[in-house]
Amino acid sequence: MIRRTCVLFISLAMLLTRSSAADADSSKVSQALIIGFELSGPVIFSLDENILNLEGYLAYRLTDKYYAVFEPGYSSYKYSQYNYEYNSEGFFLRVGLDINLIKPKNGPVKHFAGFGLRYGISLSSQETPWFAYENYWGRNESILEPESFHAHFLEAGGGVKAEVFNNIYMGWSVKLRLMFYSSAGQHNKPAYIPGVGTTGTTVRPALSYYLAWQLPFKFKGTRK
Repeated sequence: MIRRTCVLFISLAMLLTRSSAADADSSKVSQALIIGFELSGPVIFSLDENILNLEGYLAYRLTDKYYAVFEPGYSSYKYSQYNYEYNSEGFFLRVGLDINLIKPKNGPVKHFAGFGLRYGISLSSQETPWFAYENYWGRNESILEPESFHAHFLEAGGGVKAEVFNNIYMGWSVKLRLMFYSSAGQHNKPAYIPGVGTTGTTVRPALSYYLAWQLPFKFKGTRK
């Protein structure tokens, strides 16, 4: 199932990228490398030290419409209540395409308003360092040893990015994430997956804010 999903996603990405040649008009199209990071993760951590999410943003502008995107990151999550504690941490990577719906007029597009598709993988570990339960003999305490696992997920979303200064961009995006595979056992399902979030619902919504720096390359030339 994972292999079929990867092949389907890669095929879709190749089809969309290839179609950009047919969609382009006579405007000059410049390529660019965009480097940034997600802003809300450090802010949330400053308010709640149990949740840390550090996420980078790396995009390559293929045309004014299509962007190849890579989003590496690290997350850690801690939760405790009266009868157990839970910890999870790990690295993740999302790869995919962003599609800009703004059409160029007299030059390269300066802003982004569109949608994106991602395929993600998370390499994580989880543990329950303490939990308590009661049975016929009374109250008992135990632990669940650290367990490594990996998960695969899909993401779809839309958003905007605007140039606030020369080659400096800020923006936001709304996302929906769907995990379709986890190597963790059925009896110890992850409560939190780096790159996805908590797993209480089938589809996980997310809101991200970005600050990015664009490094433009020379024009490819006028396309007809």
